[in-house]
Amino acid sequence: VKMHFGEFGNTRYIRPIFARWVVDFVKECGGQPFLTDTTSLYKHHRHTLFEYLQCAAINGFTYEGMGCPIIIADGLKGTGMVIKVENAFYLDEVKVAQAIYEADAMIVLSHPTLHPEFPIAGALKNVGMGCTTKEAKMKMHSKGAKPTFVVEACVRCYMCVKVCPVGAWEKVEGGGVRFIEERCVSCGDCVAYCKGGAIRVAWGAGLDKVQGGVLDAVKAVFATFDAGKIAFISIATDITPACDCQPSGLPIVPDIGFLASTDPVAIDKATFDLIQEAVVYPTSMLERKLAANPTDGDDDKVKPFWASLDSDAFWQLVVKSKLGNLDYELVRISL
Repeated sequence: VKMHFGEFGNTRYIRPIFARWVVDFVKECGGQPFLTDTTSLYKHHRHTLFEYLQCAAINGFTYEGMGCPIIIADGLKGTGMVIKVENAFYLDEVKVAQAIYEADAMIVLSHPTLHPEFPIAGALKNVGMGCTTKEAKMKMHSKGAKPTFVVEACVRCYMCVKVCPVGAWEKVEGGGVRFIEERCVSCGDCVAYCKGGAIRVAWGAGLDKVQGGVLDAVKAVFATFDAGKIAFISIATDITPACDCQPSGLPIVPDIGFLASTDPVAIDKATFDLIQEAVVYPTSMLERKLAANPTDGDDDKVKPFWASLDSDAFWQLVVKSKLGNLDYELVRISL
């Protein structure tokens, strides 16, 4: 069950009880479920296996509460399998996290939100960013796909030397380290383990590269499963202006409900449309932004937050990816 356990300090992530319902259902069907996610590229409380497990536990995701293992899919040092991508936009190959690669089937449990790089951060982002290693994330986000080294910030912990798989970091005489860029394979482990924050991601890849790279990664992940072995559930509650990696505020619209599909594109487009059709949440940041700039209108919930995002262009890119269908039939079920 692929999900996001929430960043430390975020309070709008998927409630643990919802994940437990999915776990129990899988067990009833004879499956052996585990909840999983991968470490983050940015440095906060999810960038190593140890810190992410601690963060997940703080947020309520433990074996005792969920009734199944909590597994960080890319392990201690970005373990995964390199998968070639056909008809790629930007990434001809993507390193898929090991536990994702080894799984027999996957339920993608997503919490849709807005996002600075996507009009909807839902199933596609959950798979493309969330099922891959730091190496893949680095290639999606970084201008040069290599980290930068700020020498004056180095605290000489030498973790980079210890974790680098190719010897791109070396101790120098008199103390400190040097970065041999030509050896770097962009695995990103040095970024995660650097204690002084001296090794940093060269953020700045354009929207087209980030979006195209994520869609390439989705293709790679899907290639590791047999047909019919992936399903998608999106819990459209507590919908915020940014993803669960960010601090929480009020939702931008009232709770919409749960959506389910076997098509990741259809479920994301349906969720996006429902958000656009929803009324604005009273006293929310969205209401304040619209009050300050009435010309933004309330028919586009994305532009007031992320003016550079072109939702139509994103959906056109999704169509080109051939990952699913924008057309959908919405069947409403009340229990």
